Amino acid sequence: MTLPVFLLIVGVVSFCISVLGAIVTCRLAWIGGVMDQPKGGRKIHRLPTPLLGGLGIGATIILLTMVGLRASWFPSSQIQPQQLWGFLVALLFLMAVGYADDRWDISPWFRAFVYAAACMVVVCTGTTVHQLTNWTGGANIPLHGWTG
Repeated sequence: MTLPVFLLIVGVVSFCISVLGAIVTCRLAWIGGVMDQPKGGRKIHRLPTPLLGGLGIGATIILLTMVGLRASWFPSSQIQPQQLWGFLVALLFLMAVGYADDRWDISPWFRAFVYAAACMVVVCTGTTVHQLTNWTGGANIPLHGWTG
């Protein structure tokens, strides 16, 4: 199987699992009463809207990462296991704070603290960024001394 075909299959499967996850979390939000109420201001929707969509997306990422680990999709020369585990732990932080914010509308300062902690988990488990991809098609942007 060629790489483009493989990526297409993984992309389609990921999309389908994410849609299924969104449907499930939407239903759970309705059952649990985790709804965004139209209150005016920046909330312009007319009907209550179910929250928790991030849980379905996060669960999809976790599921496919676990499958990828099992199927050896990640080249060990480029991605170390502790980096993937750090990524997954950070994702769990983000999912937990997202759920808490959807459920109880927590403080932006607390959310920022958790976001920073998630970033630290990723960095402390060995992930570094050496360059930024130039999405306009030009050369990548090296970061030189900005990263470890």
